[in-house]
Amino acid sequence: MTLTGDPARARTDFFATHRGKKENDFNVHYNASGAFHDQLIRTSEGWRIQVRRLQIYFGDPLQIAKIG
Repeated sequence: MTLTGDPARARTDFFATHRGKKENDFNVHYNASGAFHDQLIRTSEGWRIQVRRLQIYFGDPLQIAKIG
C-alpha cells in the first residue's frame, strides 16, 4: 500500500482454485493467478476502494463463467 494523504494505492496478489460441476457430471478444475490494483480513498467510515483493476498472470477469466 502506498499512502499519499487521503488517497492510496494497493496491490493484492492472488492464486485461486475453482472447482465446479458440468451438466455431464464431470468435475471441472480451474486455476488462476493475478493481482488486484486498487485506488483507495479515505472516507468518514474508513478506507474504500474507488477503482479496481484486475491483472491476470495466468488462467482464462472467461472459464469461471463456464464452471458456474
